[in-house]
Amino acid sequence: MDTVLWGISAFLLHRMPPAVRAYVLDRANQGVSARADTLSTRAALRDEIGSPLHLLVTDPNRHHSSAVTRMHVWEGDMPRGAIVDVLPDFDHVRSVAPLLALFGMAPAMSEANLIMALCELCGRFSIYEPSAEVRVWLQGLIDAGSLSKLDGWRPVLTREGKLTSLWCRPPVTSVAEARKFAEAVSWRRGHKRFARAVMRAFDGAASPFEVQAALRLGLPRRMGGSGFPEIRVNERIPLSPAARLIAGKVVCYADLLIEGKEGTRPVIVECQSRLIHASREQSLADGERLMALQSMGFTVVPLTFEQLVIPSVFASVERYLARELGLRIAPKSAALQRKESELCRELFMDWTKLGRS
Repeated sequence: MDTVLWGISAFLLHRMPPAVRAYVLDRANQGVSARADTLSTRAALRDEIGSPLHLLVTDPNRHHSSAVTRMHVWEGDMPRGAIVDVLPDFDHVRSVAPLLALFGMAPAMSEANLIMALCELCGRFSIYEPSAEVRVWLQGLIDAGSLSKLDGWRPVLTREGKLTSLWCRPPVTSVAEARKFAEAVSWRRGHKRFARAVMRAFDGAASPFEVQAALRLGLPRRMGGSGFPEIRVNERIPLSPAARLIAGKVVCYADLLIEGKEGTRPVIVECQSRLIHASREQSLADGERLMALQSMGFTVVPLTFEQLVIPSVFASVERYLARELGLRIAPKSAALQRKESELCRELFMDWTKLGRS
């Protein structure tokens, strides 16, 4: 029987860089017979993405679970493209598509976590925490300068060249595709909650920090956010001739762009990640970008993770942004304060554990 990953197992597989998938499956099938391929592959996947392994079945009579596998039945037609190959050379193991994996996870996730996971799939990053064995293998390739950038995946390293859990990659899907998918499963139980999360998600985020900042600032107050107007993430901004001279480039990208009331300057919030912005060269480039954007009439606000997380500090940031955008923020009631605390618990969880119930 083919292995078709479902839910959290499929989501974690789609987080895994293609080079790692190939390594794990190659190691699993070395020296075993074709008959043993499925069992050895399942064991290797459990070692890498955790146990039990969640699998899809379409026959209710095969709905059984064990300590190492958990079966999930899908009755009726499946959306187009619902099943995808893990890697071309491993036709005995497949997975549900990323959006279907997330749809299967949705009942066990908070709405905020569901939006976060959607933003990761629609963004340009993946969070992948390797096993000890795979970490050693990856670090060895990095140290030797021989890690393949398969399908555009690239690890983000520390200043010392050590592997982190953050990877840059092309988007897995898009909000437009997620909306089409939500319509395709509109007859399934739980589709309304999934569709609501899709309406809050956005394309183009480059890191969890950008997602956390955009959601804390942009979600409505009844959900615990600040309720600022539509926030555009990684907005492309062509530079004026004068700004090009300052920045040494023709275009910049705004981490978060917020338009205020008429007559106010647009505000760009720059997420100052220590990992991304720590080097001297990056600091100089950031300064040039900031000056170039300010010369074009933008208000640029650098935001650190601590400023986003610490309640008293964030309250000051929130008031400052509102003033710059010409907006009035009413005091939060006790109920809204509770909603804000609940949202922060969801947003600032360990992102590597997103979706794990």
